[in-house]
Amino acid sequence: MGGLARGLVLATLSLVGLSLDTGVSAQTSKAKEAPREHKKPVDVLNHVEGEVTVLKLRPAGTVVRKGEMVVEFDSEHLRDALTRQEMSVESLDAAYRAAVMKREAAEIGVREFVDGISKEDLARAVLMFTIARC
Repeated sequence: MGGLARGLVLATLSLVGLSLDTGVSAQTSKAKEAPREHKKPVDVLNHVEGEVTVLKLRPAGTVVRKGEMVVEFDSEHLRDALTRQEMSVESLDAAYRAAVMKREAAEIGVREFVDGISKEDLARAVLMFTIARC
């Protein structure tokens, strides 16, 4: 991960005072909330290179369970890149299929030449030579 992206994520989480809990479930009532001293904060990492835009962010101090969304980043540029790559794969696949068809046509041509046409030409040439000798 790039330093800029990681720094942005960690700085954003630090600015809002957000921490993650590794196993304490969220409580609906303040009276039932677990004491803060036994919580273990966890680093949140973004594995995407470059700059990111935060779309949604849980409020500071929110207790979350493992797997719950804490922050949502804008992934439009990644979806665009995926679409471009899929189009590139389709184009390359079509080019590959066209090359395979050309190779198969060339192989058929070689077989026809070796097995058929060249033998006919040779037989015709021998016949013409024989007629010419007479």
